[in-house]
Amino acid sequence: MGDGTTIYRAAPVDVVGLGNVQSLSLGLYHTCAFLNDGTIRCWGNNSWGQLGDHTTTNRSTPVSVSGLFGPQSSLATGDFHTCAAQIDYTEPKHFQFWGMNAYGQLADGTQISRSYASTPVFRYGIYAVFAEGSATCAESWTGSECWGYY
Repeated sequence: MGDGTTIYRAAPVDVVGLGNVQSLSLGLYHTCAFLNDGTIRCWGNNSWGQLGDHTTTNRSTPVSVSGLFGPQSSLATGDFHTCAAQIDYTEPKHFQFWGMNAYGQLADGTQISRSYASTPVFRYGIYAVFAEGSATCAESWTGSECWGYY
């Protein structure tokens, strides 16, 4: 819930420590918030490092993602991984990924999971990133490309 507890809630509660939130993205057991200042904070299950804080410790309140390469503009969460894209519209656009990588869903050509934002992966013509399950897709001016397992 992000309120510092692990108690079931039947009514909405405020998430602790978030500023101005631009958008939220929900994974299977984790949530990430994209803030107006371009930063990302995540909370929930962190068994594969999907919160991006260099640990695999579950968090009941939001933590900042480590290693982001500048402000981000797009955020997506899969079951156990998270993705972000840069804020500006220059080419090439960079993406960063963290969390489970058993199926190559972090787009770095490996199957090594990461508990922090990876070294940026660059793609040309990309304007959005999406994640679901163990797959990640990017939308470009010429179509879509996907990696991982769906």
